Amino acid sequence: MGVVEHMVKLGIQFQSASAVMKGQCWLFVFVATLVLVVAVSCETPSRSTSRHLAETPVLRVRMGQDGHRYPLREDAPAIDFEVARASFDRLLRYETATSSRCKTLSVRLTDGEAFWGLGERFDAWNQRARPVECWTRDMAQGGPQSSYFAVPFVVSSVGYGIFVNCSGRVRFDWSAHGTQELRIEVHDDGMEAFVFRGTPREIVQAYTRLVGRPPLPPAWVFQPWISRNSYQSAQEIDDVIGEMERRGLRAGVVVLECWAQSLQNFRFEEKRFPNPRAWIESTHRRGYRVVLWETPSVWDSASTYAEAKTNGFLVLNADGSELVLDWLENARKIDFRKPAAREWWQKLHEPLIDLGVDGFKTDGGERMPDEFFHNLHPYQYQRSVLAAFAAKGKSGVTFSRSASAPCAGHSLVWAGDQHAEWASLRRVVRAGLSAALSGFPFWGHDIGGYAGTPSKKLYIRWLQLGAFSPIMQWHGMTPREPWHFGEDAVRIAKTYLDLRWELQPYLLAAAKQASNEGIPMWRPLALEFPDDPVARGVDDEFFLGDDLLVAPLLDERDVRTIYLPRGEWVDAWRQQRHTGPKTIEYSAALEVIPVFVRSGSKVAARFPAASLRSTR
Repeated sequence: MGVVEHMVKLGIQFQSASAVMKGQCWLFVFVATLVLVVAVSCETPSRSTSRHLAETPVLRVRMGQDGHRYPLREDAPAIDFEVARASFDRLLRYETATSSRCKTLSVRLTDGEAFWGLGERFDAWNQRARPVECWTRDMAQGGPQSSYFAVPFVVSSVGYGIFVNCSGRVRFDWSAHGTQELRIEVHDDGMEAFVFRGTPREIVQAYTRLVGRPPLPPAWVFQPWISRNSYQSAQEIDDVIGEMERRGLRAGVVVLECWAQSLQNFRFEEKRFPNPRAWIESTHRRGYRVVLWETPSVWDSASTYAEAKTNGFLVLNADGSELVLDWLENARKIDFRKPAAREWWQKLHEPLIDLGVDGFKTDGGERMPDEFFHNLHPYQYQRSVLAAFAAKGKSGVTFSRSASAPCAGHSLVWAGDQHAEWASLRRVVRAGLSAALSGFPFWGHDIGGYAGTPSKKLYIRWLQLGAFSPIMQWHGMTPREPWHFGEDAVRIAKTYLDLRWELQPYLLAAAKQASNEGIPMWRPLALEFPDDPVARGVDDEFFLGDDLLVAPLLDERDVRTIYLPRGEWVDAWRQQRHTGPKTIEYSAALEVIPVFVRSGSKVAARFPAASLRSTR
């Protein structure tokens, strides 16, 4: 039985070609068509077809010649666009410009349809009506409308998702031809698109099976991190840890940004770190893991520069001169397009791992002047570092600023450089939600913002958000330890650090679910309640794991509106019960971040140990 016969049997009527050209079609036709086309395409799958994706409602369509694609973890049957046109073209239209390499996929939209994802988006949760270019970009260059992540994957509020498998620039434009059409453009010889159907949860699970899910990181990742730009010596770090201990503040990770002799020679500066092995061992005994900062570039003063130059491992301009970056003055970029350069970079890390280093903060990853490798650059950069741990038989991590779609299968990421201002705090929440929906479950941000010095109130509100983030990290250009913000900040920080330790079993369970099933640790309400029209629009609340609904304070006020979806919810601090769906006004003293526990959850027992009840 053919596709048309299947649809007629289901009572779905086809439209005439003229009606289609006028844009008169319905999304439910498209959704039903996807299921049927997938069924037809999977009748004779190749041997390489993954069993999981073959059973998932996903349509893979290739158009034009072979293009530049991301490496994928799983496969699915491919259908030539022309073969599927009779049914597929009811919603999608494919165009090739005769005078250029431009390929366009057009999607007809429904009223009120929202789109989420596209990597780590700071500007808005719903991306409809704003053009987005998937291109890794330092926000210092592009501002809040840009992203460190290049992820050409969107989830629609009406039950489908689209991933465009192109490593070059991919443009999503909801405004070029009115508001009822999404145009997706690539400038390549061909286009490959995957179309998923289902709930947002099902779509994200299918997508992450395709691009990869990160392995479960070591448990220490979810303990509190201390960092700044920069601890200048082993003695300074020892003093900070000692002050933490004296004040009863417990963390588990320390990040060193200023540790190397030069950018980037992978050797500890001897005067400031006279015995790295002994110091790392001592730091481990005090309960702290050690993470080192790096970038994918070298200074011409570094001992590694001559070797990179001799072996052709530096990125060159068209005239043969070395590319000099606009970030980190006089830095030269390593050419990760070359397997030999990647292997060399891996080997540079191995002696540090032998010293006991537990992870690397893989900063940078942008600024690659190659049309189709620019977005792949952070992927190969991070893989080289992770390969060093694998070569040593150890479980280490990368903590990365930039990413593209296949980086979802790597390790940890953070939100990059934010300013110490309330607007940045609000943007960070949006960024975390969109990153989570784009396949990045192990995500964090700089508590207090990276640039500038936060006010006491902003610092405390940001710290509270960090306590309920997948990764909790203090970091900034100025110190972020709580005693720099007064005794109230120390007292409140101790409450939330203690709570963070109490929540370790809960966080580890959520992390395991993310790694195994593709369900992120931070979850937008739309992921948990996709049929709730109010929940779909909420961009300032989130779930942490299955049972904690968190509504952070994101401005100077101590009151905010909170939406509680259907179900029974218990205020973690006040023990008041609420039955959703409903909207409430919540007044929160400086000590309190509103948190609601799903009724019946065992995690509720973790909160009395932190005991904020005296502050209510």
